[in-house]
Amino acid sequence: YGSILVVLPVDQRQDWYIIANTFEEFINKFYESQGDKFWEH
Repeated sequence: YGSILVVLPVDQRQDWYIIANTFEEFINKFYESQGDKFWEH
C-alpha cells in the first residue's frame, strides 16, 4: 500500500521521513531493535 512514515505534529510535510518501505520491513526492523524506536538512532 505504501511506505511507513514518521510524522510529528510540528513537522512540515517535507520533513517527514520514511522508516520502512513495507509493513513487513517495519516489523522486522522493530523486532530486530527489540521494540526500541529504531528510527530515532
